[in-house]
Amino acid sequence: MNNITSSLKIGLPLAILAAISGLLIVVSHLATEPTIKAAQQRILQESAVQVIPQAQNLQLICSDGTNFKAATDFIRDQDCFFAGQDSAESFNYFVLNAQGQGFADKIQVLYGYDLNRATIIGFLVLESKETPGLGDKIAFDPAFLDNFKQLATQPKIEVVKQGQKTAPHQIDGITGATISSVAIGDILRSSVEHFTPILQEFQELNHGK
Repeated sequence: MNNITSSLKIGLPLAILAAISGLLIVVSHLATEPTIKAAQQRILQESAVQVIPQAQNLQLICSDGTNFKAATDFIRDQDCFFAGQDSAESFNYFVLNAQGQGFADKIQVLYGYDLNRATIIGFLVLESKETPGLGDKIAFDPAFLDNFKQLATQPKIEVVKQGQKTAPHQIDGITGATISSVAIGDILRSSVEHFTPILQEFQELNHGK
């Protein structure tokens, strides 16, 4: 009996302390989550402007497959994108968030898209864990980033070896980082194919608005 009583005296306070600690962690997470999400959204908005600075009235739009609605944050299981107007006040500029598998881990990017010309006109790596000194160059190598100032998406985007680009739909890859270079091509090609009909529908619905 004494052993049981002693165990309770020791164990009960520890259990209570653990429960309180767990509760404090949950409360802290709930309290800071809105602030963190707001900061992430602000960074994403600023990045979108950086990717396509010529776009006017850039706004986040989400589609559930039936309707398009303005949003303040990306909505799970919906197609979301930033839509911006050109100088004629037509929704022609779009910024898309895309991701896919790289060499080391997932790569997440933002890219600007001129729908009327089916051309990528801006690009930014948001997240990458590619090999330092090789694959990570997808985020900062000037020659590689030049690919995305005017990258045609028709015919389909193609990645070629560095120095062998001969057409506007080709991406000049990075020597020693073939997998990372190809991953970027795959990510962009897949995203463009998925979003183009969605963006065309949005553009048609908002023509002249």
